[in-house]
Amino acid sequence: MVGNHDVFKALPAIDDAWFLLNKSLGWNESALIVERLFRYAIHWVYKEYYRTEYLIPGWRKMTNDLRENIKILGSFLNSILEICIEIFGMQMAGAYFDQIADELKRDYLMKEIPAKRNWIKTEKAKRGKLKKSENPFSVESHPCLWNLINLSLRIRHSKYSFQVKQWKNFLDAFKLWADNISSKPDWYIKVF
Repeated sequence: MVGNHDVFKALPAIDDAWFLLNKSLGWNESALIVERLFRYAIHWVYKEYYRTEYLIPGWRKMTNDLRENIKILGSFLNSILEICIEIFGMQMAGAYFDQIADELKRDYLMKEIPAKRNWIKTEKAKRGKLKKSENPFSVESHPCLWNLINLSLRIRHSKYSFQVKQWKNFLDAFKLWADNISSKPDWYIKVF
């Protein structure tokens, strides 16, 4: 097990006080749900990467559908964290991972309902580009993720262990994430 890591130093339990505080600051309902979903996904990353026996706060009270979506998003984020650790080392990985998670969260929060339907289609198209060794992310909207993918595409050709472990895990997690979004578009349109 790895010691304290920047991403998980102050991993607080998600409680109603946090939710009410941000609501009082003017966050809309959709932003609060997305923020909460990402926070639970970070709990899942912690459980998957560091401590498999870790109990996620409120896990038993959640619906199976919500738990499944958190696991899938968490596994996708975990695959990004593993690439960050491999490329940047433990010292820098936390900060870089945090930036990428913020980029993804911001991307989902900025979508309006008509754009969300297109977003669901583009997530599957991104997977196809990744399989062809192309970077589907934009440097303008996702600068850190764009950079991470470019570095990964270069490294995977020269380092077989990276190709087999981190890159394959990332592609599998991204595929699962894109398939999950496509199979439940109404859920994602309501939440995101």
